[in-house]
Amino acid sequence: MVISHFTSYFQVECHPYLTQNKLIAFCKEREIVITAYSPLCRPNSIAAADSPAPLKDPKIQELAKKYNKSEAQIILRYLVSIYTGL
Repeated sequence: MVISHFTSYFQVECHPYLTQNKLIAFCKEREIVITAYSPLCRPNSIAAADSPAPLKDPKIQELAKKYNKSEAQIILRYLVSIYTGL
């Protein structure tokens, strides 16, 4: 068996407060798949200290209510939409 195409994966912390836009664009250009580490945010994340926990964020809660989804579903759908694997 001969492998004609090698796929690379890169796991990085990525969630609504740490979107990694430049890194994701870089990886897209090079066909590197991004896997989101800690997509629902971890307690000691490098995100801004004054940010609420994503599952308690009023904006995310508002979207969850509007679309009749859970806060986690809103966050995960967002991450899929910006080209990350989960």
